Amino acid sequence: MEVSVDLAGRRKQLGLTQDELCRRVGISRQTLSSIERASEQPRVALALRIAEALGVTVEEIFGGDSKAPTIDVQEPLSGVGIYGEIGDRLVVRAMPSSPIDGLWQVPNGFLDPSSHLTRLGDPSVLIDGCDPILGIVTGYLSRRVGGDFNWWSLPNAQSLSNLSAGRSHLCLVHAPVGEPPSPLVDASSVLFPLVRWDLCVATKAGNPLQITTIEDLFRDDVSFAQRVKGSGIRQLSDRYAEQVGFVPAFAESFDSHLSACNAVRFGNYDATLTMAPVAAATGLDWTPVGEQQSWLIVGPSGMELRRIRDSLSELSSFATAKILGLVPNYRSAS
Repeated sequence: MEVSVDLAGRRKQLGLTQDELCRRVGISRQTLSSIERASEQPRVALALRIAEALGVTVEEIFGGDSKAPTIDVQEPLSGVGIYGEIGDRLVVRAMPSSPIDGLWQVPNGFLDPSSHLTRLGDPSVLIDGCDPILGIVTGYLSRRVGGDFNWWSLPNAQSLSNLSAGRSHLCLVHAPVGEPPSPLVDASSVLFPLVRWDLCVATKAGNPLQITTIEDLFRDDVSFAQRVKGSGIRQLSDRYAEQVGFVPAFAESFDSHLSACNAVRFGNYDATLTMAPVAAATGLDWTPVGEQQSWLIVGPSGMELRRIRDSLSELSSFATAKILGLVPNYRSAS
């Protein structure tokens, strides 16, 4: 973004010293001096903070021939937001509400009800996917690479849609080992094999109905906790249902592996099709019925960020692969 007005003049007009403005927007005096001399161009989030501190719009300061940043608020917010810079878009998201996500999220940005950005920390790397290994991965990368990596538990189709629309930096999807992750993946995206795990039929402790195959899930005497449409598990189970002539008529569906397993755990359903790591963690009996691989997918704009390039390098290391392989019921994909 090119500076199109006299920043220093506006600052002095308000009676602000460089040090005072630096404290308000969270930058060094050297950086501010470079921006005021137009020898350095601020990124989207910093441009917003400077404009707010000087009581002007982004267009007034960073107008000219450049486009004002698009602020994309994805969900209704109630005060707390996490944001990331993707191209010229500032994507702001609500804090994840599901229990499997909430354990791993730390807010680094705030939004008031009028969607006016009042304070922002450093931009986050935004990651979507339903595999809970992302909870470990985001925490690990935040420490090893630096900055905030934040994860939302979303099914395959929604994760790919966000990536394609430029609303996330990365997503994680899964597919049977030996198959490509999805025909919807953009050809210019980068695919990184992360982990492998067993697809399983998970049942109540003791498996009283002797459910051992995917076909068993469609028996008349079995109540099946089904995942939401758009999830990889739902696509697979629908395919099996069609093969056996079963017409799904589910009263409800579950948005995560954890919620489906808990529905079985607490006795509301007899079984579900899920990931072995989640079935084991929730105390269910489980029988493997196939092997799946989780892939990290980076959109073309994501590879422009050094933090994401460093993240893939870190994940490619032998030490990281070994750590991921030690997580119960996961195997390294390398």
